[in-house]
Amino acid sequence: MDATAKLVIKDSASGAPMRTLAFRAPSTATALGVAVLEDVGGAPGLAVLWRLASGQGLVQIRDAATGVWVRQMRFFGSAWQAGAMAAQDADFDGVSEIGVLAVNKDGTRAAIQLKDSETKQQIGWIALPMD
Repeated sequence: MDATAKLVIKDSASGAPMRTLAFRAPSTATALGVAVLEDVGGAPGLAVLWRLASGQGLVQIRDAATGVWVRQMRFFGSAWQAGAMAAQDADFDGVSEIGVLAVNKDGTRAAIQLKDSETKQQIGWIALPMD
C-alpha cells in the first residue's frame, strides 16, 4: 500500500476548496513539506517532498491548475536523511530551483542540494557544518 499526501487547494479570498491533489509514495515514505514552483510547463506547479525509508528525498511535482503529474526527482543518497524543501526562481529564468536540506546519518554535517525543477540537473551543493 502507498503512503498518500492530500493537498487541498483553496481560494485565498473566500477559503473555498477548489481541488484536492493526491501525491503517493511507497508506504514507508514520510511526507515532509510542500512548495510552490514558479513554472512547470507554462503553469505554476506544486511539489511535495517525501523522505524514503533509506533517508533519500523524493520530490514529486504536479501542475497546480490541473493536478496533472509532471515529474519526480530524487535528492541525496542513502547516507543522508532528507528534512525540508524550498523552491525559488533564484536565477530569474522563469523556472524554480528546488533545494532540499538533509543531515548526514552520522550527524556530522548537513547540506542543501539544489536542482533545476525542469531539467532535474544538480546546480549546486551547499555544505553546512554541524558545530
